[in-house]
Amino acid sequence: MSSYEAFNDDENSFGMSADEEDIMNSMLIKTELAQPVRLSKSMLYDLISNFYSRNGIKCWSEGVVPHFITSNAFVAKCYVHIFAGFIADCFLEGCENESGFRLDPNEKLYIIEIGAGFGKFAFHFLKILHEISSTLRFPMNQICYVMTDIVQSNIDFYKTQQNLKPFLDEGIIDFGRFDATADVSLTLQVSGVEISSKNPAVNPIVFITNYVFDSLPNDVFQVRDSQLYEGLITLGSCRENETDPNDPKFLEFMQNKFTYKRVKNELDYYLNCEGKKTELECQLSLILNFYKQSFSESSGLDDAAASFILPVGGMKMLNNLSKFCENRMIMITSDKGTFNPDNFYGLKVSVVGVNLNGQVVFLN
Repeated sequence: MSSYEAFNDDENSFGMSADEEDIMNSMLIKTELAQPVRLSKSMLYDLISNFYSRNGIKCWSEGVVPHFITSNAFVAKCYVHIFAGFIADCFLEGCENESGFRLDPNEKLYIIEIGAGFGKFAFHFLKILHEISSTLRFPMNQICYVMTDIVQSNIDFYKTQQNLKPFLDEGIIDFGRFDATADVSLTLQVSGVEISSKNPAVNPIVFITNYVFDSLPNDVFQVRDSQLYEGLITLGSCRENETDPNDPKFLEFMQNKFTYKRVKNELDYYLNCEGKKTELECQLSLILNFYKQSFSESSGLDDAAASFILPVGGMKMLNNLSKFCENRMIMITSDKGTFNPDNFYGLKVSVVGVNLNGQVVFLN
């Protein structure tokens, strides 16, 4: 049985009637490529993956993907100081017993960058870390910075960079191909070490995830009249007779629209194909229930309608990474988002945009 029922379009007012909205949608999409589907399950994320695979390192070298804000020396210096402070905290008296964040100087301390871009941030980080190495309470030769990417050609590019060669010769840098939402292990391509739940790191792991969460699958929801609604995306083209969404030029013509359907039971929304829930799916269901309750009329607010996204891909990544180190990890990240629930109020239309270079961007 489906966990949702049809949303009444006549009740879904965004400043235009249902007929006007249908007219606008028909003007945008001339060829529908798929039936309405949950955003995280749509072909959108295959298009994103294909985009990065097709363009490789050109995504950054030609300025297609923004990177300066998270790939400059100032941000890298801030991260290095956070890392140094983390090491110092791990050696505080009582830290081992209270948090389990014990550091063994005879074992590797991994810093793993998820999605290393074109390697500029890693270079700045290691250069600054080397400059303060004498002040660290941990041997520099036991620190290993791991650059990862989902595209192997990007990793091959890192290996040829002369700016990174001194760190490679010193043995403090390694590389690995990693899919943030699918992989449950990471094999380092220089040392051959595998990090996984079966072979977790001895020391806690520091993860760096700049501009990662915004590229991972999300789901879209609204709360109105104390009810939860899921956003279903229809992808299409403004061209007639679109046949191949894998054609690089398709992104220039891609259009989309969202329709909303009521979720009958948010606690069962993230059931797997067997009708069961993993621990992660249980957590997602509880978060959905929390949002529904928070933005329902019972909150006492006059306008309790709200729109929000649930970063299911990001949470899956966190779940996978936590198994690399038995839940002993810290994550340093820079990304765009909001932490103020007040920003979620109001019925907002979700939009998936494409820039002039063909990069898919989810706007929320």
